[in-house]
Amino acid sequence: MRRTADDTRDKAVALYLAGQTAREVGSVLGIHQQSVRNFVREAGQPLRPAGRSVVVSKFDQLVVQIRQYDEEGWPDGCVEWGNARDGDGYGMVKLPGRRMARVCRYVLGIVDSGRAVQALHSCDNPPCWNRRHLRIGTPKENTADMLDRGRHRWQRAARRAFHGDEYPS
Repeated sequence: MRRTADDTRDKAVALYLAGQTAREVGSVLGIHQQSVRNFVREAGQPLRPAGRSVVVSKFDQLVVQIRQYDEEGWPDGCVEWGNARDGDGYGMVKLPGRRMARVCRYVLGIVDSGRAVQALHSCDNPPCWNRRHLRIGTPKENTADMLDRGRHRWQRAARRAFHGDEYPS
């Protein structure tokens, strides 16, 4: 599908407002940085001094990435959270004015649902937050998945004892 001028203009303004510099936006979209500045002015948005990017929180970056994946489609492979993780390896993000929350719970919209609702991974990769790999389930379903896939610590220990240290955990 061919990108139209309006699509390019809208994407340039969105990327600039998300905190990228005009040069960064121009290189991503293949347009001159002055064009990016013109698009932002035409949209009625203020310009930053040249070369100044905005410090954007990890939460804001996550929201932008989710919107982008929702519009363009989620990939088939894992989308790993590259920032803070908890002790179990799950991605963590600080919600605005709130506590830390697991990224996969935020993606599914179950942050405030309590422990009775959990995010289950089809890929068994804790840092993954790909919506296509996540589903909502109960603790009972989560435990059943763990046992079916041999992910409980005593199951992993038994495999290592039988196969030796070369067996992956």
